[in-house]
Amino acid sequence: MSFTRTAATVGLVAAASLVLAGCSAGGGGSDTIKFAVAGPMSGENAVYGETQVNGIQLAVDEINADGGIDGKQVELEMFDDECDPTTAANVASRIVSDGGFEAVLGHVCSSATLAADPVYERAGLSLISGSSTSPAVSQQGFTNFSRTIPTDDIQGAQMIDFAAEELGKSKIAIVYASDDYGQGLYEAAVDQAEEAGVDIVSAETFVPNETKDFSSILTKTSASDPDVLLLFGYYNDMGTLVTQISGSLASVDKVASAGTAQPDYVSLGGAAAEGTYLLAFYDPSSPFPANEKYVAAYEKAYGGEEPNEQAAYWYEVPYIVKSAIEDHGGTKETLTEAIHATTYEGPTGKTAFEDDGDVTGKTGVVARVTDGVITLDPELTTKFAQ
Repeated sequence: MSFTRTAATVGLVAAASLVLAGCSAGGGGSDTIKFAVAGPMSGENAVYGETQVNGIQLAVDEINADGGIDGKQVELEMFDDECDPTTAANVASRIVSDGGFEAVLGHVCSSATLAADPVYERAGLSLISGSSTSPAVSQQGFTNFSRTIPTDDIQGAQMIDFAAEELGKSKIAIVYASDDYGQGLYEAAVDQAEEAGVDIVSAETFVPNETKDFSSILTKTSASDPDVLLLFGYYNDMGTLVTQISGSLASVDKVASAGTAQPDYVSLGGAAAEGTYLLAFYDPSSPFPANEKYVAAYEKAYGGEEPNEQAAYWYEVPYIVKSAIEDHGGTKETLTEAIHATTYEGPTGKTAFEDDGDVTGKTGVVARVTDGVITLDPELTTKFAQ
């Protein structure tokens, strides 16, 4: 089964602010409950906002059709943060100033979440993310944050172990984004390398969405004579980077983080992306009981396209909020505490929370680019999950 980004959009993701609801888009009266959705609706990372919106909207449509949350229909208002910290902080200020939102479902990029969350914390507004993975987000000491996806310190360590144990590599080169996402993965990898008994022979960084010429980085990387290359970044940068790999480095195995697990990585990278291992935390063929029903619903809603990791994790967020309100008595003031008390069985498996808002118990999957398609490797996934 392939990891596939949906080709369908909700038709509105280019707008900076818009309303999608299963009821009137009016002012969130007593018969409605209103959530802000913050993510990259435009720019180079808009594919993440697209799948974020698709996942959330599908869940909300189902919830509203089933009677809503506590008998209230759910309203969503979208805010475009472009995955940019400054824009995200401004978006947060707009959301807080509105005063009508029960919570924020966002942000996507960790750098955006880190910039926005202090604004929500001061306002006492709950924030729940389905994709911000930087460990730093939950280390700020805030009491308003939750996330449903594992952190970079987990994946960074897993990628080292995968390269060492499953691929039998010992000379590791890393190319990583200079943002919070890349830094978090890199720091976790460095810590794990010593424990795994492998050497990081090269570590080079780049500016995401700005670096287009990777030649000097790749020259330095090649000179270190690695036997595996770890890529810590998003699909657009990694897709550009792999096309510039040449010489002996071209025969080195590539292992990329979950941010690269998008079909656009293959489109951008072409033949150079072939064979890349991709470590993520969801695949449409995952055996969890709730997943088959979810995949069928998603494919029906979005023209037969399979959901990817982003869509699956964001789909779960409205259901977790619903449970927190209905089953644990969460109010606007106590919603985060109620979320942390919630356990939910969804497409990605069991979701439960630590006191700091981090998720527990998630396992990963391994895919590989094969014949131009990102395809789950069941055998490696089984080993990876152990």
